[in-house]
Amino acid sequence: MKLSYSPLFILLFLAACATGPAPVTPPPAIAIDTHSEDHATPVKPEPTVVPFPEESFYDLLVAEFAVRQQEYDVALGNYLYQAEITRDAGVAATAARLAQFLNAHKSALTAAELWLEVEPDDHEARFIAASALAKSHRPLDALPHMAAVLRHGGNTNFAALAASALGQPEPVQQQFLAELSVLLLEHPQELSLKIARALMLQYRDEESEALTLVREVLLAEPDNIHALLIETQLLRQLDRHEEALTRLQYAVDTHPGNKRLRLQLAEQLVKTDLEAAREQFELLGQRYPHDADIIISRALIEQESGDPIAARDLLTPLLASPDHVNRAHFLLGR
Repeated sequence: MKLSYSPLFILLFLAACATGPAPVTPPPAIAIDTHSEDHATPVKPEPTVVPFPEESFYDLLVAEFAVRQQEYDVALGNYLYQAEITRDAGVAATAARLAQFLNAHKSALTAAELWLEVEPDDHEARFIAASALAKSHRPLDALPHMAAVLRHGGNTNFAALAASALGQPEPVQQQFLAELSVLLLEHPQELSLKIARALMLQYRDEESEALTLVREVLLAEPDNIHALLIETQLLRQLDRHEEALTRLQYAVDTHPGNKRLRLQLAEQLVKTDLEAAREQFELLGQRYPHDADIIISRALIEQESGDPIAARDLLTPLLASPDHVNRAHFLLGR
């Protein structure tokens, strides 16, 4: 059964799935062999319509109004419950997208698995399942789902799975890397696989091979943000600081709104040009005024530059934060 959603509802879930795979193009119509022996005109079957029970309709209506009121937990609970009751692909898809939007990984996985029970080949369902499994620290379980997306031509994010694998015990990392290598042999031009393998190698101190891989990606896509992040980190690990600084400046100029790139640039500049580093941290402070790590970095630069009053003024508001009060007291004491 196909449900009709409001424009507001549709926009919400388009935004929620912005990082997911590209929309799947509907399959072409099946060609009819007009040269068959009986030449019978095929009769188009009437679509089977299974009406929802009244209580399901009520729950779904409550869920949509909850979305309008930004009561997302209520909406998600209703959609998940009705996805289990109705086994309807549309309801399960809505629940999966909303859970992904809310970073509710367990619920996203539950909904995606319900969706896949009805539509086993759906690329988006597999992508959401893979992402939820990775965020739940299950990279080996996530890998087959993401591989299925790749084999069916969807957009992938193996780097997220690799990042999840890095926090696992050594045997899990080795198995993940081995399975990733097999996939790369099957799909030698797949950039997402190269980025994921480069990330794994970087954290295993195999910087030279990782740099070769990531530069293959940048040769194909010079502005690939994941590749730029890994490349600049690798250059710093290899003590190629001037080259790292040049590449970081290029990366920030190309992606001026990326926090991680600008933070790397600022940290690199601390070693060579304190004033330039201050400028970068001030820009970060303007964009992320409540980020305690940026505030502390700015205070340390002010202290290093001989302005303890400016450092004190930056640190004092952190005394009101339970998470940062001890560090703030320590730095203010200095």
